[in-house]
Amino acid sequence: MNISEVNTLLQNALFTDPVTESIQDYEFYRGRRKVSIFTVRYNLVPTFDLKFMQTDLVDKLLSHYPRGITLAVAVNYDLLLCSNPRDDDNSPPTYYIWRANSNQRSLDREDNNFDKTMYFRDENVDTLCANAVGIDVADQLNIEFVSSNVSIDRVLSIVLTFSSVT
Repeated sequence: MNISEVNTLLQNALFTDPVTESIQDYEFYRGRRKVSIFTVRYNLVPTFDLKFMQTDLVDKLLSHYPRGITLAVAVNYDLLLCSNPRDDDNSPPTYYIWRANSNQRSLDREDNNFDKTMYFRDENVDTLCANAVGIDVADQLNIEFVSSNVSIDRVLSIVLTFSSVT
């Protein structure tokens, strides 16, 4: 896509609403049976605020889980990718929106973004949010694209996925 097409797509509520959430029930999910997955997306819109994210996430988690439960947590990101032009290429860059939880071909249990566990306490949610916001794009996210002809133009949203650990 060109940048004009990207800007049009990014006007969709999926990218402009400060927060979206969903619940998906799976019969089989990564070696487990009958799992409900709760996903919360925080778009990095101009009004994004870490303190709001921390307070809001606690409230959202409380609507699905009791405090003190152990949760499996995955942290991912929606990204805007940009083609890296070759030295002899004068064409404009092209863009691609990389959606978390839809572009991954597999969910690797050893991947740093997947299957961490967290004891549900407000302090742990605060730390989770601060770490998700403070990620180093070049060192921690761009590693997915080192061998490709794209780089991360910007992070569009933080995608947090939860399930109870039984």
